Amino acid sequence: KYIDVLKQYKCVCSPDFSMYLCMPLVVKLWNVYRSRLIGQFWQQNGINVIPTLQWAEERTFQFCFDGIDPDGTVSVSTLGAAKGKASRSYWIAGMKAAMRIVKPKVIMLYGELIDFDFGNCKVIRFKNPFIEGMHNGR
Repeated sequence: KYIDVLKQYKCVCSPDFSMYLCMPLVVKLWNVYRSRLIGQFWQQNGINVIPTLQWAEERTFQFCFDGIDPDGTVSVSTLGAAKGKASRSYWIAGMKAAMRIVKPKVIMLYGELIDFDFGNCKVIRFKNPFIEGMHNGR
């Protein structure tokens, strides 16, 4: 239904289905699977797709980076991860794993900055206007 709309863009990011810590592991696996499946479907229909990284706790690292070509461009969000110390530590652990496993050359980062050393990887940040507005008192 949306293929023609998405084709108008230079590229799109694969869907980022939530992976909450309280979810059963099979639901987390399902969310990664359907993100990859939709991304693949879009690619087969002529759309340039940037894979979205998503993870939860360490046991999700077994499958959450599957299907992502190394040394490419990926997208990642910090929404929800910057809220507290625990959320931040899960995000940092997952990002370290992604850097080791996926080895991205470019990261499109959506959301607040989290103190993290991306090494030589180029990071392009996209701010969340709603969060930025809250920080600025709007």
